Amino acid sequence: MDLIFDKTTTNIEWLRDDVPESLIRAISSLRLALQKTPIYFNGNQRNKGSDLVSAAEIKIPRYLNKHGLTFEILSEQEIKIHFQGVTSKDRLDLFIKIILNNVTWFVVIEFDSARADQVAKKFVSRIAQVPNENLVYIAYCYPGTKSMNISEVNKYFMYMKTISQGLNLAGFVGMTPPKNHGDL
Repeated sequence: MDLIFDKTTTNIEWLRDDVPESLIRAISSLRLALQKTPIYFNGNQRNKGSDLVSAAEIKIPRYLNKHGLTFEILSEQEIKIHFQGVTSKDRLDLFIKIILNNVTWFVVIEFDSARADQVAKKFVSRIAQVPNENLVYIAYCYPGTKSMNISEVNKYFMYMKTISQGLNLAGFVGMTPPKNHGDL
């Protein structure tokens, strides 16, 4: 049996030009923490998405603490709890609030299998409900079935970057695994 050591890595990253340098460094550390979140256990058994969220939630503080930031990490949060006017029961996988110079920046990290329609659908839902000006959206994809097309996910990441720029989000990061293995 071959061991799989695939890591989800950053495929695309865009941050608005006026994002503070300290937030740029924090996003870089977040990406590294996510990259080091193990996708597999016991050789080739893939962790469930919910287990990836839990593992990342534990790992992220160690990476963000290096920056001396004030932050809060919340998981599985209903969006309506944090933003007025939202009525859906949609939940954010990971929601990080970072305060810099009395400005709150929101980092939303969503975990999905590498399936373009799923990734795009969640992106549209989240940016429609979370204020965009101080939002950095991170799409973290883990391996899915062999029939899922990572090239299509990467193509949609380009669209998501363009939309993020047009809506003046603070940033967009798309992370994908090197390939889909199927059910292991």
